[in-house]
Amino acid sequence: MSVNFMKRLIWQTILLWMLTMFLSGCGPSPSPAPQEIEEEIPLGSVISVEVGLREGTLKIIGSPGQTLTYVSTMPSPPPVSYSPDQTHLNLTLPDSTPDQVTRLSVPEDLHLLVESFSAQIQIMNFNGSLEVNTAAGDISYQNGSGEALLRSGRGNIHVSGGEGKLKVLGEHGAIDVKHFSGPTSLSTIMGEIRYQGPRISSGPVELETDHGPVDVTVPIPSNYRFKAATTSGILQCVGPHLQRTLSGCEGKTGQGEYPFRIRTVSGRVYLREMIPNQDEGHE
Repeated sequence: MSVNFMKRLIWQTILLWMLTMFLSGCGPSPSPAPQEIEEEIPLGSVISVEVGLREGTLKIIGSPGQTLTYVSTMPSPPPVSYSPDQTHLNLTLPDSTPDQVTRLSVPEDLHLLVESFSAQIQIMNFNGSLEVNTAAGDISYQNGSGEALLRSGRGNIHVSGGEGKLKVLGEHGAIDVKHFSGPTSLSTIMGEIRYQGPRISSGPVELETDHGPVDVTVPIPSNYRFKAATTSGILQCVGPHLQRTLSGCEGKTGQGEYPFRIRTVSGRVYLREMIPNQDEGHE
């Protein structure tokens, strides 16, 4: 083996090592772990809070006090704007990825308006006036108190517990309401309605869908005047106080204090009375 060949081999090895070190230094540095930020926003005389988020997950928890607390893994606090009289606050959350979670602790006795395109919206233990509008996101409302209006075009809406006045408007997603106390109105076009009444009757109930099925469970005893009807769907009534009629199903429980109406165009209707212990865990 010649001396010149050995020199070339050594230089090629050195150049290869230098090229490897250079390329490794130019590569992208590992992205830092997302840092959770927390921002407290004094509300003062604010009586209405409007929140906007396009996607991701928005969790809202009711809390006492006069400060709205914002916690997120987004890179910076969101812009906040007030009305000239300082009574309305607008919180516009930046675009996020679907796996990001934003949490808000919102004081009680406010009017809360949440608008989104496809974010998953979860609201827990909020006491006040609530309105939620989303085109395609799911809505979960748990143990709320006050008047609530929930709208979703293609998402599902779930309500569990709570009291006050409830109105739910859907189109293609399912509506599932369990044990809410107070006047209740549920309406959709294609989606299914599943309703389980509270143990103590506490207001009128109205369920309406064009083509989706309606599945209703009412505890025994209750205090309703039932009237269920469908234009071309199948209707089933099961219970000691329910009777089939030419137009559908009717009945009266207790003093019949509150009207309970079910209407569909072609959707199937299944209405049953059930002792509460037997109803536990029923879907």
